[in-house]
Amino acid sequence: MAITSTLSPLAKSLQRSQQSQMANAPFMASKPRSVAEVVSQAVSNPPARLRDVTPGLPANQTPTTQLYSHANPAAAPPPVTAPPAITTNTDNPYTQPGADLIAAQPGALLSHKVRERFPGLGGEGAYAMASPYAGLANALFLLQNGNGGGDGSKDQFIDFANAYIDSLLTPGQSYDFGSAWDALSNPTADSPLESYLAVTDPQQQVNNTMALARAITNASLNPLIGESVLNRLNRESMAYLDSAARGNPGTFVSYLPTVANIGNLIPR
Repeated sequence: MAITSTLSPLAKSLQRSQQSQMANAPFMASKPRSVAEVVSQAVSNPPARLRDVTPGLPANQTPTTQLYSHANPAAAPPPVTAPPAITTNTDNPYTQPGADLIAAQPGALLSHKVRERFPGLGGEGAYAMASPYAGLANALFLLQNGNGGGDGSKDQFIDFANAYIDSLLTPGQSYDFGSAWDALSNPTADSPLESYLAVTDPQQQVNNTMALARAITNASLNPLIGESVLNRLNRESMAYLDSAARGNPGTFVSYLPTVANIGNLIPR
């Protein structure tokens, strides 16, 4: 018995469309692909929405490659900074923290030098005489190296302290008053020495200036001469503080040259 078609016109249209598609796509007639083949194709050729995960980036460029791209040097990671340079002074037996200890207690360096020169108890007298002067090493170092003409490193301080303390133990050697006083009276602009002398507080200016003047006179002048110089400076400091209290500008060091006959006070 023949079977007649009972398909509606719409069903017939859909059937013809499917037949046409199958005719134009011969691969559909081939053997169905396995699951492994489908996954392999998806991995090797992912959809565009998976390749371009960041809006505005090309499909072949990830956010990471764009961040470090040569086309965007501003976003490149900062270069690795080299470690600080380390220099070695074979004449300096002290570590860097040790140099700070010597700066805090110059008498320790004096003790070492006395024991080297005078073994046993022979150097006790030399140590007792030189000890009050060893403590001046920091102030004298600031005067010599803080005026823009030297180095203020720990290594430089050890070299200076060695030479200075050697001079305390060596007959015939003395500290130069004139060069130290010139440095105190004429600090170089923006130098560490000027910064030390030209603090904002007028009273602290006087204190700092007198501390350095006392170091100079103690290291180089006869005690009575040195005391006379300091007495005059103390008297002039009161006049300066009175001027500062009245609102007059200037530092104590810049005020001293204006004092009449102040030059007669300074030994040459």
